[in-house]
Amino acid sequence: MKDINKLLEKYWEGETTLDEEKYLKEHFASNKSSDNKSQAIFNYFREEKRISYHGKFKSPKNNIFKINFTREFAIAASIVILLGLAFLMRNYVKDTPKSHLVKYEVKDPQKAKEITKNALALLARNYNKGETTLSENIKNINKINIINTLIKNN
Repeated sequence: MKDINKLLEKYWEGETTLDEEKYLKEHFASNKSSDNKSQAIFNYFREEKRISYHGKFKSPKNNIFKINFTREFAIAASIVILLGLAFLMRNYVKDTPKSHLVKYEVKDPQKAKEITKNALALLARNYNKGETTLSENIKNINKINIINTLIKNN
């Protein structure tokens, strides 16, 4: 039994010879050993060795240079399209005259004052909406931070 234990130690370290491994396989195949784990492992190896496959395997040599051109073509086409759009946009912006800018001139001071009030009121409304949303988000973040500190403390 001591001989088997020494051989098992050598086996698990990967230091056994082929004859020693053959001896271990035969030992566990014929005897009921007190080492049930090793017995089970060697029985498993023996059973797995019996499994066979009678189908045909595809030769890996045929698949070595097989490339999926669909994906590479899609990537290349996307890059070409993006570069083309960037080129067109650069030329469009460079060549566009500034005449499309609207110049609105008001001669009546009362009307100018009214337009300015409306513009500032719109700006204030939108600013208040953004400030309210921001303050609500900050409150939610603070709640999360409080919860995280409670979780860490427990």
